[in-house]
Amino acid sequence: MASACEAALSIGATPDPAIDGQAATITGTLTGGTVAAQPVVLWERLTGQTAFSEVAQTTTDSSGDFRFVRLVRTNAEWYAKAGLVASSTVLEPVLAAVTLHPSSVRPAAGAKVTLSGSIAPSHAGERVALERLRGRRWVTIARPKLGKRSRFSVTQRLGAHAVERLRVVLEADARNARSVSAVIKIVAS
Repeated sequence: MASACEAALSIGATPDPAIDGQAATITGTLTGGTVAAQPVVLWERLTGQTAFSEVAQTTTDSSGDFRFVRLVRTNAEWYAKAGLVASSTVLEPVLAAVTLHPSSVRPAAGAKVTLSGSIAPSHAGERVALERLRGRRWVTIARPKLGKRSRFSVTQRLGAHAVERLRVVLEADARNARSVSAVIKIVAS
């Protein structure tokens, strides 16, 4: 391999951000000097860890390219080394999987609707924000606490002939980036 001052190692990760349980692909290229068939080591630091650990090894192809695939559940940082050459560090934010389900999407006017869902990975004991779209702004209408299985349930009464757009938000923390459920639409008749 070329000396460290002649060589360079790039790194990137996709998708950005990833979703809990999704595979992230870490790619890069070794340039300068001999680039084919060079060993590359991937180093990783997950949330809560103070040091990087060696987690995978591969070799570059004939163009100097390398690729790793890692399953992600929390925010991660990676860098690669090829001999004495190290890449920069890349941050992979990971979104929690947030679900929201109504007991009915067409309830009677004034009826109560139960909104339930879950967060993965577990954020048991934390609170999420149930939000309603008002004009162009999202307004928090409830802050249910996640149970020991990282699930929540909240009941809301809807007005007559209301069309509600609702979502659930888990704010960013050390493990996951700010994560938002799909928007659900409820039409009260």
